Amino acid sequence: MAKQVVDYHLYRWRYGLGYGFVVVAIIAAVVLAGLFIPGELRQGELDSALQSSQLSFQNLTPAMVINAPYHGLQKLSFAVLGVTPLSVKLPSMVIALMTALGLLLLFRSWFSRNIALITTILVTMTAQFLFLAQDGTPAIFFSCLTVWLLYAATRAIRTKKFLSTLWKVTACVLAALLLYAPLGIYVVVALGILGVSHPHARYTILRVQRSRLALAAVIGLVAMLPLIYASITNHDVLKQLFGLPLESINVGANLRHLGTTLFGLFASNKSYLVQPLYSVGMILIMLIGLASLLSHYYTARSYAALLVGLPLLGVVISNPQLVTSLFPVVAIIIAFGAAWLINHWYKMFPRNPYARVAGLLPMTLLIGGLTLTGIGRYAETYRYNPDVLAHYSSDVKLLNDQLQGDNVRVDRPMTLAVTETERPMYEMIARYNDRLRVVTTVPEQQTVFTATRAYRQQHRDLTRPAHIITNARAHDGNRFYQYEPL
Repeated sequence: MAKQVVDYHLYRWRYGLGYGFVVVAIIAAVVLAGLFIPGELRQGELDSALQSSQLSFQNLTPAMVINAPYHGLQKLSFAVLGVTPLSVKLPSMVIALMTALGLLLLFRSWFSRNIALITTILVTMTAQFLFLAQDGTPAIFFSCLTVWLLYAATRAIRTKKFLSTLWKVTACVLAALLLYAPLGIYVVVALGILGVSHPHARYTILRVQRSRLALAAVIGLVAMLPLIYASITNHDVLKQLFGLPLESINVGANLRHLGTTLFGLFASNKSYLVQPLYSVGMILIMLIGLASLLSHYYTARSYAALLVGLPLLGVVISNPQLVTSLFPVVAIIIAFGAAWLINHWYKMFPRNPYARVAGLLPMTLLIGGLTLTGIGRYAETYRYNPDVLAHYSSDVKLLNDQLQGDNVRVDRPMTLAVTETERPMYEMIARYNDRLRVVTTVPEQQTVFTATRAYRQQHRDLTRPAHIITNARAHDGNRFYQYEPL
């Protein structure tokens, strides 16, 4: 008897190989994005690093509670590695990998295994995810907690007995942590409405023992205590958590800006984001997914996506700077679109496994093309687009390279002259590196020192430098000036 396709070991291990490939691909993409593309820091990352370095339980101010878990991880990274581009980005890289794992588990709970694998690789290879993975700001923190909260809520409903209680407690803790992130309150309230309004979710919650539900609520409340205190003492904290803009809202201008960011194919890019965030092929899958989601609005997963997505979209329209917060909802919509495509593609072929394998070839080309397009758009933008790269600086990397030189030691640190504006950032670096001493005024007897570009522009009377430290840019490439006695 001839062997069938299902008899081959490769076919039997197809999902194991698929999971392994997805894991390796995601790790490689995150590492490459975090270390090399762009491999530099923008001002938002430097601001986040400065806020993380100032985090202190002894002098905790109300504003410090916003994204406090993320800033705590970033400060731990500084304590271990010092302030470098890697240590600034490392928390986001780790959280991005956790987000990818959460997406895989969530899609595996909502869809079949093949759809979960395909959708995860599609979503994690988009330019938006790769940007969030390497961006040393708390932007990825919101997406990670949202994905894991959706997964924990799903497991809490579907599992029984002890595991169900464990997932309910986990969901409450995740919900409490999510409240520390801007826009997190919308996700928590949306899932609360889902638990009350959807028949299946409501039935499951009503069956939970009151003691277990109370335990989960108490644990979540304890995790929220610092946030409650900060919100009472400083109302600006609430504004930031709700994502409210500080200036007046211009809906028309915001819609144009948002449309250009998401779908503007031919607009000039002056932002630090890839523009548009999604390729044409991915936009088409999103349209299919949105139609599929709306046609199955009565299911719990569609309820969850709509209840979470609609308020987030409203806030992003009022404050387009938070556009990356739409990532979890966009990922779910892409999953619905991929599921519709794959399921309808299978229906075109008989149960004959050979025909199904042959029919998968065009689908493989489609998925591979979309994946490579996402990676290519990200890599090309953050390597060669001068308008985007203008938002990034290699100064921290250049300075750390100099601090590793043989002529710089703890007992003979580098003296770096900076302006008052630059002082907080460079003092943060010096706090974690004993080889650096920061000054705003160079003593007269100091003959060996290094000056930043801004300091030299303010002090035109400086002599000719002995060495100039440059980056690879065509404009403003002179970053530091080293002075030595003649």
